[in-house]
Amino acid sequence: MLRVRVWGLSAEAKWQCVLNNQHFQPQLRDSFIIESICGFDIKMVRETEQIVLESLCEKITDRFEYIAEIYVAHAPSALDVSWLHITVHTTEADSLKQSLEITTAEKSAVMVDTGRAKPLSIPFDVMATIDGPGHRQGINGTTVYMNDRVMSADSRELDTGLLMLRQKLAGECPSCGDSVESFSNHYKKSRICRERERI
Repeated sequence: MLRVRVWGLSAEAKWQCVLNNQHFQPQLRDSFIIESICGFDIKMVRETEQIVLESLCEKITDRFEYIAEIYVAHAPSALDVSWLHITVHTTEADSLKQSLEITTAEKSAVMVDTGRAKPLSIPFDVMATIDGPGHRQGINGTTVYMNDRVMSADSRELDTGLLMLRQKLAGECPSCGDSVESFSNHYKKSRICRERERI
């Protein structure tokens, strides 16, 4: 008999046991014992922690009393996104580049519901900065929140900004609603859509 004991799983981390190609989920915070006949394949696989977009933004806004802007860079572009880099502009940041740990998992991804059959699961990181707000809008990034106290900029509520982000990731222009194969070409042809997205 082969016995494996695992202790102290955190509530944030999700684990999955693979026993002879059969998957099962142990209870979090509990120790557990896996017993099998010798020769079975036993391994532990760490899963990526998933957090929905709204919950992620809520965790960010709860960290600070004042936020001037939240900007989401979708690299390399909105239609071919492989990573979301979130920048939080706030006077409460420790430096120009303060990394924020939103989850305790080593690997995490944000779930973005774009109205498709399956939500997007995108790796992300979050950085706070004391640098002033102001980003170029378009295929590479979207301001999902702009405080109404920021001078020389139009305010943007978080709900509005998140809707715009979802639309762009789904290949839909947030200004005119058209399906877009290339935002770069779309913005070149439609100055109105490009200007409407500016804040």
